[in-house]
Amino acid sequence: MIVLRRATFVVVAVASVTACADLLGGLEEGRPRPSERIGVDASPVAPEAGSDASDAGACDARPWLDGFAHRVFVDVAMHAAITEYTFALRLDTRSLVAAGRLREDGRDLRATAADGTTVLPLRLGSPIGDATKIWVKTDLAEGVNRIFLYYGDPDAGPSRDDVFFDGIVANPRFDPDAGGWSDRYGAGELALRDGEAIVVYERAGSEPEFLPRAGWCQSFVFPFGRAWSIVFDVRPIVVGTATVEAWLQDGPRLWETSSIQPIDDATSRTIQPGARVVCLGVWLPSPDVPVRVGAAFSNVRANPFAYSPPQLSEPSLEESPCP
Repeated sequence: MIVLRRATFVVVAVASVTACADLLGGLEEGRPRPSERIGVDASPVAPEAGSDASDAGACDARPWLDGFAHRVFVDVAMHAAITEYTFALRLDTRSLVAAGRLREDGRDLRATAADGTTVLPLRLGSPIGDATKIWVKTDLAEGVNRIFLYYGDPDAGPSRDDVFFDGIVANPRFDPDAGGWSDRYGAGELALRDGEAIVVYERAGSEPEFLPRAGWCQSFVFPFGRAWSIVFDVRPIVVGTATVEAWLQDGPRLWETSSIQPIDDATSRTIQPGARVVCLGVWLPSPDVPVRVGAAFSNVRANPFAYSPPQLSEPSLEESPCP
């Protein structure tokens, strides 16, 4: 009898091990191998992990996506149901390419629903590497949801990549000729170039008119029926005494940081549906402090807001010929 090794990881929306165990009803026994972990905060899956289509005879009834040689599965646990939600996971694609199991461009990666054949939107969020980010969009029920990741079809065409909502963010790549964004407030450099919104704010101190914020703004129309968030990347340009932030015009802050490190996939607090002017920029704490500070924003997108968002736990591994 052929015994397969398969890696499973659990995405949970809880903050403690006890809460996780209560939600999942306990994890199946297995033999953990730390080299086969997958997830944002865990080591990625090793290329030998997963099931092979060639061994499907061990469980003839299981559905399998035609043309793909290998798969692993992911269990996503949620406290509340959410539709058309996009979440990220990480996979060691470099090892898969080196082992000949994945194309060098990652084009043959696919995600499916729990039935093993319904293909879901998927997009690579970072290049092939030790921990490639993979975005998947799907409906998630309360409790545990199984997602399959397939790879190993050298003839596969491009995957569906509509993982974020079109039409909510105008000009998400900050093309200077495409409109959508307007510069607001402050003095300094406000420019759109190379796929980024640049905000470099300068003040000499003790100026008669103090404008505490500088940034780029856009009027969004968020569809009714759910709460929303915006997701974006931010890169520091000039570090100073200031806060990099997102905010609603004439409203509260949506996100802020004083970090000097680049941040991928910064996620705002909840935004209610309807027309909302959202701004990205910097905030200066005092009119009397000379300062030069700057940041670059990129890759802005909209996602349904999850009040209990998924978080990755340590993976649970099992050995079994069937999913």
